[in-house]
Amino acid sequence: MTKSKFTKLESCDPFSCMAAKINACERVINNIFRKHLAPFEITTSQFTILMVIYQMGKARQVDLCQNLVMEKSSLNRNLKRLIDKKLIHVADRKQISIQKKGKQLLESSIPAWDKAKAECAQQLKQDGLEALNLLFGNLVLKK
Repeated sequence: MTKSKFTKLESCDPFSCMAAKINACERVINNIFRKHLAPFEITTSQFTILMVIYQMGKARQVDLCQNLVMEKSSLNRNLKRLIDKKLIHVADRKQISIQKKGKQLLESSIPAWDKAKAECAQQLKQDGLEALNLLFGNLVLKK
């Protein structure tokens, strides 16, 4: 029997990778939110961006990237779609604000958002929610 030249590859377990685990969890949770938000023709990311803009009043792209821990390219892609739907407005100095139509969409979709959160909470159970909050605190809030 000959030894493989790929000893590192053969001993690697992709399911022990933190990134793979987080990405899989993200897909499961995003699918739940996608299902509930589908009637409103808005993605989870777009909903969150709208909520943050609403809470900030006006926002610059750099502030949204920092607050949402989002890559500039991902934010720009979502902002373009929100502009095309006339849900947000970009004024001078790149100040982004939410339009009346955006506020109406958020107001009407919040019950679906709440249902998605409840379904996720049910699947995560109390210990999963606590673990999620711990991860968020350790990885995002401590930056």
